[in-house]
Amino acid sequence: MNNVAIELHNEGQQLYISANPNEIKQLLINFIKNAIEACSCISKGKVIIRMAPESRISAKITIHDNGVGMSNEQLERLGTIYFSTKSKGTGVGLTLSYQLIRSMNGAIHVRSTLGKGTEFVISLPLTN
Repeated sequence: MNNVAIELHNEGQQLYISANPNEIKQLLINFIKNAIEACSCISKGKVIIRMAPESRISAKITIHDNGVGMSNEQLERLGTIYFSTKSKGTGVGLTLSYQLIRSMNGAIHVRSTLGKGTEFVISLPLTN
């Protein structure tokens, strides 16, 4: 629909986290949808999703796109209520996602370069 390729990489290992299924689904939808939209105005847009163990106690989900990227000022405001880099965005989706990650005792790290893309790295604790 947006002419964006999506690649999924999983190291073949099942990872279990303690989370509400609907909340984790919404969280992933928010990040992946934003990544697709960031790539929709460039040719050969690509979103790469990687899932892997980060350590024996946490899982790492990386969502990388080659889209428009963000400035340092935008990165600093990311996750705050009503801030959006999109003209039609409300700024609520990522704020909710950041809160969900924190409520699961997880962490999020972001790297971005204008014109080159963005990478979100979500770390969540594993459960037995």
